Amino acid sequence: MINDDLFVIKKEVLPTNLYEITMDTINEAEFNDFLENHAVSKIQIIQNNESTYDIVARLNWKKGDFHLVTTRGHKRSWVSLDRLVRHLKSKTDLIPQISLILSDPQKK
Repeated sequence: MINDDLFVIKKEVLPTNLYEITMDTINEAEFNDFLENHAVSKIQIIQNNESTYDIVARLNWKKGDFHLVTTRGHKRSWVSLDRLVRHLKSKTDLIPQISLILSDPQKK
């Protein structure tokens, strides 16, 4: 006889905003302040599965990568790469090293 109590499937409901719990984040005000103070060593622009672009920053004084979010904690994305670059240029004259990571359209 098999005891059904041994086979429990735990169903977990994940929050819709995974950026708040799974990744280190910085908001736009912090990001702009870090750019002005030359505390950002590298910026990664990452194309996500929705074909929008996100910013991930590496800071000089703290380990890890930090994803840019809005003040309400939602991911900050741009539909156009041109607009994202224009946004970065409007924040500071000295932009650190930038790398671009494009998603594979075959994996969508």
